[in-house]
Amino acid sequence: MQNRVTLLRSIEAADNTNCIDNQFNAISSIEQFQKMTSVKNNVIPIIDKEQFDAVAKPEIKVLVTRDENLLQQYYTLRHQAYNQENGWKDYDGSENEYDRNGNIIAVMRGNEVVGGARIMFSDDAKVLSNDVLGELSHRDIIQKYDKREELIFSEVSAFCVAKHERDRTISKRIIEATLEMSQQHNCHYICGVGVAVVCRDYRRIFRELGYHLEIVLDRPRQESDTYNHIRTFPIHVKIS
Repeated sequence: MQNRVTLLRSIEAADNTNCIDNQFNAISSIEQFQKMTSVKNNVIPIIDKEQFDAVAKPEIKVLVTRDENLLQQYYTLRHQAYNQENGWKDYDGSENEYDRNGNIIAVMRGNEVVGGARIMFSDDAKVLSNDVLGELSHRDIIQKYDKREELIFSEVSAFCVAKHERDRTISKRIIEATLEMSQQHNCHYICGVGVAVVCRDYRRIFRELGYHLEIVLDRPRQESDTYNHIRTFPIHVKIS
């Protein structure tokens, strides 16, 4: 008898589905949803996490953009990540010449930019952002073991993800976009620079995509005081 009553109450609760759905977009967790939802006789519908995420979180979109609004969101996001979170007080996340000479990848969830990166190509830009420190360039490193002439490579830099989105989903989407763009540009390598822990995370993502990322451990780079003299390492991925 009790099971029948419970079932009937659940059916009554289902009548409130439209009301429940309308509340999904205003909240960020199932627990919060349950607290906010008032259902007859205190019977709360069972909510699967995947169903919740599909409704509560807008779809992710990845695009290369020149839109001023989206660019400003990206610049603000990277300034917050590097300057405020990392404590690199001399780092300025606003637009610079490398942004203008490269391409900005923005990852959006709804109307919000939640991640992004800059990608530059060696045959399009005279100077890449990682080569301005007066140290060994990506090309010099690669040509030590790849003797092919006219090597073309992309440089990915200024990589950032919103604090509330750091579950590797956004990072993977950015890397997928850089890989696709590099292949379309007939690049032989994707290059970058990062601290050890970030390099290892990128390596895992590239491995999932079927590529090997090489961390050049014998060539540590000592950055300028802009980056608090943190040690970073060149990274390379051979794609062709």
